[in-house]
Amino acid sequence: FDEYMEGIEQKKMNRLTQVSILIDQNEGSFTISDNGGIPVVIHKKFKGMLPDMLFGTLRSSSNYTKDRGSKSGVHGVGASLVNILSTKFTVSTADTKKHYIKTWHGVSSPDNTDGKTMEIGGKKTKYEKGRLMSTKEIIKKSSKHFTTIKALINFAPFDVDHITDDMVEAMITRSVEIAAAGCNLKKPLKVMLKVVNKDKPDFKCIWEFKQFSQFSALFPNSDKFWGISRDRFQFEVGLSTTGKFESISIMNSIRCDHGTHIDTISDT
Repeated sequence: FDEYMEGIEQKKMNRLTQVSILIDQNEGSFTISDNGGIPVVIHKKFKGMLPDMLFGTLRSSSNYTKDRGSKSGVHGVGASLVNILSTKFTVSTADTKKHYIKTWHGVSSPDNTDGKTMEIGGKKTKYEKGRLMSTKEIIKKSSKHFTTIKALINFAPFDVDHITDDMVEAMITRSVEIAAAGCNLKKPLKVMLKVVNKDKPDFKCIWEFKQFSQFSALFPNSDKFWGISRDRFQFEVGLSTTGKFESISIMNSIRCDHGTHIDTISDT
């Protein structure tokens, strides 16, 4: 979840203004939709469709050097890792001209056994160990602009068998942080989240921050905070609730509570 959400704020530069998140604890899945489409075109070097490269191929970009500028993460890894750690992963994206749909079956899917023949996209395919199986991509006309991914999580590597309440809390926190990273007076990023569980009432919430102070208002004693706002950064300072130094920071959409940026503010 976090791997994919890190790219949301980066996509905000591409007309993205809202994100919708559905966490299904019963199914063990999460669905993330936004109004920022991916170009449905053939990538010259990859010799395949761009969405296929981004979601089905590791290290599909170039953000691997120390000199990354203001970019966060390692582009082309996050979304693919979500794919690999899912038993089923579907992407649906449209760029106002074409609509692209494709589903992968992760290497760890219980249906995937080395040498076993599977029927995918109406064709029998022999599974190869370590390879992501996928259905035949569907491309059709569309005037819409969006991207939706759905991941059915493979829980085996995490020693759990479902989306726990602790995981849900972490996902909610991350969603709020992404909304905070997208705070803007004129075009704030709207994040809508819904959690469904047959044993509990649905949880629904919407976050949209025009100013960073709206995010800091969620914390204790926020009425005593004092802050500064600039084009490239915003921060607020207040009294600690523990008597010790505490910091919460979001840098390039990533939670980063320690570093030279924090030292600069606290030293000043």
